[in-house]
Amino acid sequence: TLTLADFSVTNFGRLGVSVSLGDQEYVFSDVWYVTKVIKQFSDLSELSNEKNARNTGYYILGNDILGEGSVLDGGVTTFWDQNKGFGGTFDGRGCTIKNFSVGGNGIFGTLGLGTVKNVNFEDVTLNEGSALLARTMYNSTVKDVTLKLTAFLSTSGECGVFVKRQSGTYASYSNIVVDANGCDIYNVLGQGFDVSKMTVENFVINNAGTITYFGTSDNTNDTPIEKPAGMTVNYKTAE
Repeated sequence: TLTLADFSVTNFGRLGVSVSLGDQEYVFSDVWYVTKVIKQFSDLSELSNEKNARNTGYYILGNDILGEGSVLDGGVTTFWDQNKGFGGTFDGRGCTIKNFSVGGNGIFGTLGLGTVKNVNFEDVTLNEGSALLARTMYNSTVKDVTLKLTAFLSTSGECGVFVKRQSGTYASYSNIVVDANGCDIYNVLGQGFDVSKMTVENFVINNAGTITYFGTSDNTNDTPIEKPAGMTVNYKTAE
């Protein structure tokens, strides 16, 4: 019987590893070394943070998950500290989380030095004053993500599609596809978005109603930014 102690594993993620037992060497080409495999909606609560907490784990989805209309709201945001909140990796491995709504702090509360990748979100309601992933994000990456909205309910104030506040730090979005499903989007990228520190590549919004702001560069809605060069918007067609 092989246990984790038999492997020399120093990095999270998908690995190729080998182990020698006596005169035999065993090679494993597809091994996942992770903090937790998330298999049901209630497991997602482990991604949220309480104030001053820090989570640098590696989480993967083990299968598609049905939320059945439940609400995700990621604990208490840490506001202005990138070394708190979720600083690990959430890797959906191409799976889908479906049919849920999001509260004011999103799934994680705070993303600080974190990565969200390879995941699909479907039939999502973004409630008033909310964003899908987090209230605040610092120096983090979102890539290879799709989102299909059911509703975007914010019409003013602090909100966003993925994050409510970027906090003037590095933010990277790549290979993003949002199906707005005809919704009017008040703010796409959220507040505090420093255009000199952001990377937006292949970010596509389809079937959008109206878009009031693509983002703002301070923590109000007084300084709108232009649509980033790496973002494409396709508005819904008139019936």
